Order: sequence, then structure tokens, then C-alpha cells
Amino acid sequence: MTPSVVYVQESLCGHNGELVDMINGWVGQIMVVVDENSHDAGYVTVGDARGIQKEKWWMNERKVGRGRGVEVVEGHEIGQDWKKRIAL
Repeated sequence: MTPSVVYVQESLCGHNGELVDMINGWVGQIMVVVDENSHDAGYVTVGDARGIQKEKWWMNERKVGRGRGVEVVEGHEIGQDWKKRIAL
């Protein structure tokens, strides 16, 4: 029996989400929990050490989104998401 929903903190997902790739398909739904510092009102890009804007791996629409087994939830909304998915 496999879990239907797994919540994983972004910092534990590995480089470019490879740990999420490893369990995707084994669990029903992976919810990547992003920290408030990772975005600003809607998952904006973050700068690297040189000030160049780059996208986080979980912003890639080919990898993350409804129907792909991986979705993103903001840390402060995890309680509401849990209630929506799990609570009866």
C-alpha cells in the first residue's frame, strides 16, 4: 500500500527535484512545500550569486502541476491544503 499524499519541504527535494522524481509514481500525489522566502506573491524567480534571475525546478510546468503527480503549496497554506485533501 502506498501513501496517497506526501508533503515534502522544498529543501529536502534534492538538486532539481531528483528525490521527488524518485518517488513520483510510487505515491499518489507529492506536495512540494515552498518557504515564504522562496517566492514573493506567486512563485517569482530568485537570483543566483551573480544576480542573474533563474527559475526554481518546481516552477517547470513540464514537471510540476495538476495531473503530473507533483504540486506546489506555500508553507503558510499547508493546513488549508491538508484539510482540502485529507479531512472529511
